[in-house]
Amino acid sequence: MNSRIRERAKANALQGLHLRSALRYQRNRLGLSEAELAERMGVSEKFVHEFERYDSNPTLRDIQRYATGVESLIELNITPGKEDE
Repeated sequence: MNSRIRERAKANALQGLHLRSALRYQRNRLGLSEAELAERMGVSEKFVHEFERYDSNPTLRDIQRYATGVESLIELNITPGKEDE
């Protein structure tokens, strides 16, 4: 893998971490426990706990379900690298 692709992979991984962190912040802002969010989502408390782990790798559907549970909307942007513009 060349260095440009490696750097993009790191940046994308960091964005995923920021996304999960922002969703967890929203859960806390709403005053929801993991159990309360799990009930809203129709999943187990363990599912919510594992989703929030730093090393989790949730699917897009899981992210959408979590966002809905914390009354949030996800907006996605695809940004080409400078050399691709």
